[in-house]
Amino acid sequence: MGNFTSTHNHHSNLSSPKPPTHATTNNLTRRNSNINIETLYYRNGEYYIGETLQKSRNGFGTYYYINGDKYEGYWQDNLKHGKGTFYYKQTGEMYEGNFLNNKKNGNGEFFYKNGDRYQGEFKENRRNGKGILYLNNGCKFIGKFKNDLKDGNGEFINKNGEIQYEKWENGKLVNKNNKEIEEEKKKNNNNNNIE
Repeated sequence: MGNFTSTHNHHSNLSSPKPPTHATTNNLTRRNSNINIETLYYRNGEYYIGETLQKSRNGFGTYYYINGDKYEGYWQDNLKHGKGTFYYKQTGEMYEGNFLNNKKNGNGEFFYKNGDRYQGEFKENRRNGKGILYLNNGCKFIGKFKNDLKDGNGEFINKNGEIQYEKWENGKLVNKNNKEIEEEKKKNNNNNNIE
């Protein structure tokens, strides 16, 4: 993303993007007089519109990629950091959630081009931790993921609401209708009902 070639300060209102109301430019300016709203143009044709601190992307802003992708959200030291939304133009996919050091990290939601949707935990740009995968056919999987693959115990729920307990290892189904998983789930539910 190379150095920017020119900047243009915008101290007036921007039509897009607008910083969230809880972090208005005026409040940020009062806290740190070095924060500006700028457009930064890069040699590769990409550009950024948003808050900057000493000519670096810091705060809320939108980055426009040469391939048509777009990131709108928070930045820290030129890295995507905090809540944001990444739009993938070529596929029509979208991620909305947390970023840490330029990567999807924490809770988020990914919308796939085929209509599937994942809602849950991410780490290092991958589904990692607990999550729900909503399938475009009305079914869903609730369980654990590791490095983008189903891994561990989970529930497959068909569109009629019928539950199938499953065990996965590295994306491979190793046990269907696992009675051990079903009994563990019932035990946990019973323990949650006891006060």
